[in-house]
Amino acid sequence: MDSSQKNLRLDERLDELESRQAFQDELLDRLNDEIIRQGQRLQTLQEGLQHLYQRFNEVRAPDDDRTPSLDDERPPHY
Repeated sequence: MDSSQKNLRLDERLDELESRQAFQDELLDRLNDEIIRQGQRLQTLQEGLQHLYQRFNEVRAPDDDRTPSLDDERPPHY
């Protein structure tokens, strides 16, 4: 293999590596964007859950400090 063929082969390899690098950079950017969206969605869900928890505590009777158990409920046939 002469030097011109070696240079051509090196150029081809360099082009391939640059192409792969560009693809990986784009993929990394898209994954980062998705992580940001997931974090925002998680924050929204946590805020909604907190709101529901607060509403549950507001609606629950003040003297009802314990969670009702199934033992306290009457079966449906009574």
